[in-house]
Amino acid sequence: PALEILLYGSEAKKLFGKSADAKFRCGYASAIAGNISVQAAAIDEGWADDKGYANLMRAPSPDNAAYMNAGEVTLEIGGALINGLEQIRDVRLAGPLGLQAVDKAPTTAILNVSGLTMPYICANIEGLIALYRDSGIERQLESVDKAEADLVEQEMRTARDAGLAIKEHMGPAATRPQTRQRLTAMGFPLKNAKVLAAHLLAKGTGLSVGFNAGDGD
Repeated sequence: PALEILLYGSEAKKLFGKSADAKFRCGYASAIAGNISVQAAAIDEGWADDKGYANLMRAPSPDNAAYMNAGEVTLEIGGALINGLEQIRDVRLAGPLGLQAVDKAPTTAILNVSGLTMPYICANIEGLIALYRDSGIERQLESVDKAEADLVEQEMRTARDAGLAIKEHMGPAATRPQTRQRLTAMGFPLKNAKVLAAHLLAKGTGLSVGFNAGDGD
């Protein structure tokens, strides 16, 4: 958020000046970018390392401190998928639209200053589609019911395509009836994908991914 304000905020043009303020802003932006780079490299290394996250998931056993059996790995990945769908629908979309609760005020859309809310949300969905395909969860669910497993991805694609078609800035768009209706409609395929995935996971593994999966409970 701080970098977004520096690059797109009302005083972003000061980055191009030669004043002490401009120098500070450039240094601050550079420090944030450097921090993001360090974190990204650490995440990449954590997954690529022979003793990292992926290796722990590939070798569940009683001696594995993170995953005792394959079911726990399935629950971890499936929970990430379901929690991701829930976050996009109930927080990223419903929050700015004021649909989270009757007595709760609308929240500010993420990346609202830059106007990149919808590209960000669509990228979130694309990431979940990749997770579904590449993690093995899709094959796991296909073994339970292929038609329904295919529908999980179709619903995610429907939501993503609907989002890509919305070119307006989500902040102002949330107040325009026609665009607001389109934004609200994105929630239905996301909910369908979430419910279907949770149902198939429970049916195929005997494991329940509940509303609080993101809490680690």
